[in-house]
Order: sequence, then structure tokens, then C-alpha cells
Amino acid sequence: MASKPKTKNMWQNLLKVSSKNELVKLCHQAILYRGLEPDHIPESTVAMWSSQLSATKGETKQIISSLSVLLQRAVFICSSDTAAVSTCFPKDMSKDLGDLLATIVINNFPNWKSALIVSNATLPQLVDVKCTVDSSITNFGMDELPATEAKCDLQLKMQDHTSVDQSYHTVNVQLTKEKLNAMLDGLGKIKNQLASVA
Repeated sequence: MASKPKTKNMWQNLLKVSSKNELVKLCHQAILYRGLEPDHIPESTVAMWSSQLSATKGETKQIISSLSVLLQRAVFICSSDTAAVSTCFPKDMSKDLGDLLATIVINNFPNWKSALIVSNATLPQLVDVKCTVDSSITNFGMDELPATEAKCDLQLKMQDHTSVDQSYHTVNVQLTKEKLNAMLDGLGKIKNQLASVA
């Protein structure tokens, strides 16, 4: 397992990129893969930048991931003043690199800001539902008869569109008979409203 590069050396590696245009491309990649764990960044992307950064694949993943966090922070405090944007960069980053990144952020601010807002505003999509009913007997006391209690277990499979890999995750919800009836009543009203619109 590759060791995590020291922060100062990590930022210095950005200066090894062949040109400003290439650094802009790297920043675009960092924004594109925002929110991904380093190990989930595509291997083709890692391999492409590894040689330019003079870093191992493990170090390259960490650089892209850290740059992503840094750029997102810069975008959300962005102004037209390079010095103001530079204040969100680490103190151990060289002034030349900080000024260069600040200029890149300012020049790409509209597109990056829109991308971040859209990704944060996009809701997960429901792709599958599984339902099981569980019955259990409840004893209330010595003088009371046992009662059967039914519960509905819902397993909701969601697709997250806010990440590049469009990952799936599962949400489990347990509903009592009363809560299930209330939910079905609400869904019935929504169905009627949609029918009237259609």
C-alpha cells in the first residue's frame, strides 16, 4: 500500500505539471471526481497524471483527491480578487502556486460553481423496492392476552447521481401498520393529483 505523501511535497508536485494548460486540465479532473474516495478514481486518469506529477499511483490519487477538496473550498468563497481566493489555500503552499491556482479558480468559477450546485441539488433516484412483512407476538402482562404485531420492512435501493461512479446504496425502513396506512393514504392522494394533471 502506497504511503500518503507529505502535504508540502504533495503541493510541490503540482509544479511539475508541464504547462498551465495541463494544470487546468488536472483541476478539471479534480472537480469532476469530487466526492470520490482516492481508490475510486479511474485508473486511466491516475496513470495519465502519475508521470506528469512524478508520483506513484497511490500518491497521485491522494493529490487529485486533496486538490478536489481544496478547489471546492476555493470556489465557494470565490471573488474576483486573487489574493482573497488564495487565503483558503494551505500556508505551506508556495505563493506562485497559490496565485496560479487562484487565477484558475477565478477563470473557471462560473462552470465549476454550476457543476457543484447541480450535483448537490440532484436527489438520489429510487431504482428498486423490496418489501417483507414481519409478524411478532407481544406480551403486555400477566392479565392480558398476547397480541400479534405486524411490521413492514422496506428496502429501498437508491442510485446516487451526485458522484461520478453513479453509486448505489440501500436504505432500510421499518413501518408499523399505522404508519404504513398513513403512507399509503398519502401516496393515494399524490396518485390522484398526478392523474388529474395528466
